Amino acid sequence: MPARIFKQYPLLVRLVAYVVCFSLLIAFLLATLRLWIVHDDEIDTIRQNLVELQGSHADSLTKNLWNMDQEGIDIQLKSILQYPDVKAVVLINSYGDRFQSGAVPVETDDLVVHGFSLAKQLKEKSVELGKITIYAAPDRLHDRLRHHFPLVLVTEMIVLFLSGVFILGLFLFKYNRHINKIAKFAGDLRISTLDQELQLDRKKSAPGHQDELDRIVSSLNEMRKRLQNGVGVQLRTEQQLLREKVFSDAIINSLPGLFVVYNEDLKAILFNDRYREKLGVSEDEVAGYQFLDRVVPEDRKKFTEAIQHVFATQHPVSVEVEMVSLDQGRIPYLINGSLFEYEGQKYLIGMSTDITEQRKHEDALRQSQKMEAIGTLAGGIAHDFNNILAAIIGNIELARAGHLSPEKLDKYLSSGLSASFRARDLVEQILSIGRRGQQKKQPLCVATVVKEVVKLLRATIPTTVEIITDIDCDRLILADATQIHQVILNLCTNGYHSMQDTGGCLKISLSEENITEKKHSAKVSLPVGQYLSVEISDTGCGMDKATQKMIFEPYFTTKKSGEGTGLGLAVVHGIVQGHDGHITVKSAPGKGTTFELLFPLLADQEIITAADVDLPEVHGGTERILLVDDEKWILDVISELLELHGYTVTTFVSSLEALNHFRKDPSQFDIVVTDMNMPNLSGELLGKQILAIRSDIPMILCTGFSKTMNSKQSFDDGFSAYMTKPIESRTLLRTIREILDASNRRKLDVLLVDDDSFNQKIVSLLLEYHGHRITVADNGQIALEKLVEKRFDIIFMDMQMPVLDGLQATKIIRDCERNGLESEIFEQWAGKKTNFLQGGHIPVVALTGNLDDESRKQCREAGMDEFLAKPFTRDAINKIIQQITKYPLTVDSQDGFQEAGSSGEKQEANGEDLRKIAWEHLRSVYPLEEKQLTELLDESVRSLKLSIQEASQALALNQIVILESIAHKIKGTLMGLGLVTQIELARMLHISAKKSDIREYASLFRQLTESLQALIENGGHND
Repeated sequence: MPARIFKQYPLLVRLVAYVVCFSLLIAFLLATLRLWIVHDDEIDTIRQNLVELQGSHADSLTKNLWNMDQEGIDIQLKSILQYPDVKAVVLINSYGDRFQSGAVPVETDDLVVHGFSLAKQLKEKSVELGKITIYAAPDRLHDRLRHHFPLVLVTEMIVLFLSGVFILGLFLFKYNRHINKIAKFAGDLRISTLDQELQLDRKKSAPGHQDELDRIVSSLNEMRKRLQNGVGVQLRTEQQLLREKVFSDAIINSLPGLFVVYNEDLKAILFNDRYREKLGVSEDEVAGYQFLDRVVPEDRKKFTEAIQHVFATQHPVSVEVEMVSLDQGRIPYLINGSLFEYEGQKYLIGMSTDITEQRKHEDALRQSQKMEAIGTLAGGIAHDFNNILAAIIGNIELARAGHLSPEKLDKYLSSGLSASFRARDLVEQILSIGRRGQQKKQPLCVATVVKEVVKLLRATIPTTVEIITDIDCDRLILADATQIHQVILNLCTNGYHSMQDTGGCLKISLSEENITEKKHSAKVSLPVGQYLSVEISDTGCGMDKATQKMIFEPYFTTKKSGEGTGLGLAVVHGIVQGHDGHITVKSAPGKGTTFELLFPLLADQEIITAADVDLPEVHGGTERILLVDDEKWILDVISELLELHGYTVTTFVSSLEALNHFRKDPSQFDIVVTDMNMPNLSGELLGKQILAIRSDIPMILCTGFSKTMNSKQSFDDGFSAYMTKPIESRTLLRTIREILDASNRRKLDVLLVDDDSFNQKIVSLLLEYHGHRITVADNGQIALEKLVEKRFDIIFMDMQMPVLDGLQATKIIRDCERNGLESEIFEQWAGKKTNFLQGGHIPVVALTGNLDDESRKQCREAGMDEFLAKPFTRDAINKIIQQITKYPLTVDSQDGFQEAGSSGEKQEANGEDLRKIAWEHLRSVYPLEEKQLTELLDESVRSLKLSIQEASQALALNQIVILESIAHKIKGTLMGLGLVTQIELARMLHISAKKSDIREYASLFRQLTESLQALIENGGHND
């Protein structure tokens, strides 16, 4: 029962407790006060009684003292002592005699002392006789008060308690039930009950006489109404917001591409379903997912720079990149980004559109235009080809004539061979015009392209049209040769068509134009810089303003039906824009037309062509070759060539007969060389059948032209090489020899660990050249993760890398080899356990630019097996693998294991010379084609440029650890290029970083960057 009351009336219980406690305190204080007052009254009474004693005994005492009546004095003193509360009486006369009755008490707070003088009045003179002192103490008063205090206290408590109970009862009856009702009303208040008013079971007060309860009820009802109105507004707002969110989500999710909004930390805060689905992550994981991880590696730098550009300039940007899909395919996307600010925060809006179909349509447009151009040039091509055939036939007939001197015979044969090469080039040119597929930009001399186009046009265009060339600039641009060829050819044929009835003049001019700030307004779409100006003008019928506005629209044409597709100028416009160029047109009816094309010029440099390179000597062999081609004369020529170089050749015109012969004894041949296009069984199918019989036999696929096969497809099908006819004898012999040499080697699974893309590319190419299978990791941690997934035969490990360097990674590998699944440090870095390594020993080769004793000691202590010094060469890798894996390898005669720069001479050089030196060094070290060497050189220059930028930032912040790492990386790149002077500077730079000498580092860094400035400005064309 008490517990229920406490729970039901907690406030009342507390009030009762407060009243009881307060009553006790007040009762105690009141009782104490009352007793104190009684005590003071009693003391005052004693004082009054003593004064009365003075009045009643003063005269008699004076008389007895005057008469010296000692007995009378004693009697009087004793009589005074008999009075209540009197404890002692002391009389001292004028002679000092002391008369006392009773014992003088100890002095206390309650002791009352009353004294007065006794004097005799003689005439006009008063004679003092003595002094009397009376001592009184209220002893019995204290006893009375002690007995009276409890009664007083209880009385006061009862009175106060009854008053409190009355007040509490009154509160309970008059107010508490109303308070409980108010509390219940407030506790039960819900959105659904806001329309219910609070009313108390009491008489309403008159207006102006409201008490506290009335004001509380009134306030609660007013609050209820405000809440009711506010909730209504909130509900309507929430419904509106919900409708708007559903509407906006529907819009965002209906967008055809990927939509995302990033904050300044590049965390996705708003995105559509397509964005999440393409990333393949859950909605909760999107915010922490890096979109950059899905961009293909070669486009990441371009993508990052675009984002930085948006944040730096706040200008919208568009960039085309390829993304890796969930099935590991590549999808091209056009990404548009813009920046906006809201509440002081910057946000990046990204919209990505899949442009796969768009690229297909663009390819179709270009292809259609190419076919149109080829049709236009068909007569000229036939004319040129007939001229070439005439030269070949004529020279061969002269060579067959009798009694010729060796010099003349060599002359005729050489002329015939040269004419054959021109025929080959003409066929390749025709094929390149019509070839589909993505093209690559390279340094290109447009003057050469113009000459090729004019050569075709002169044989096609009638003599009524004069062709004039004015080539005043032979500098290079970064462009795709086929596309530039297509642009110039298209504009020239358009000009010819406008003059084919009347004749006229077609002029092609090349000049250099410098776009400055003053000229910038006229060329609004181009930044300031140097440009190649290509002008193609004709004296034909011209165009009006309305036509000029439409000429770059797809399918717009002024030609008659069946004479044109209307795609040519649209394709031209797209190609020019794709080369960061600009195209303008000037024309008027009857005054001809002039097209001006502007392309950014590359810095001056020298491009080394294949003609400048001395070809290595080719070697033959004694191996057995199966040669298959449906052309008998080709078999005769190639078989005789191979037999002259020591090979045993078996030839077949029929691919089916060749397959049957191979089935009888698959081990009788060492290599197969087959044509692609043959009746009954194509070279592709023949190769697959032979590989099904004997999977390890190397095969070479040769073709004059194929729509279904290319180099990559042939390698995927298992062919060792893909060659395009006509094939030069040296090329064929060198390819066969290299394949046969490589086929004798064991194929290794190699893990290449290096954070430098240039080094990755070089070592991968050299290892793949020998047929090894390469897996690449950017740092030690990724390498450990790869070791969990796959077994490797050997590891090439860079010493210095971010996250986890080569030395640490090697120590972890060795720990796992000892402890297997118990290796905690391996699991910590790789994220998983593995038993692939336990009990074994994977050879680890250190990739380094330093072969000093300290580096060797560090590598040995870490558990590395060998060192590979820069520059990385084919022979050096051969020797390393041969030494570690203990199997024979075929190597070239020259020693490839050398310090960087040992093949070159120390010299000062400008940008052109440095590039030439580096190119020649790469050519002497790496067995690669000219195009691959150029790509490697450009890649190394880009790497140097990036390293110099990073070093400049670290130098400004005095980050010595980063400076040491960058110096090591710069030194390695320069060693790969064979630039001796710069390598020495880089060595000194690395040493100064190790010594933490910032001043020396800054001085050396300035010298190094100045010596490389021309190379960096002239290189890296693919940036």
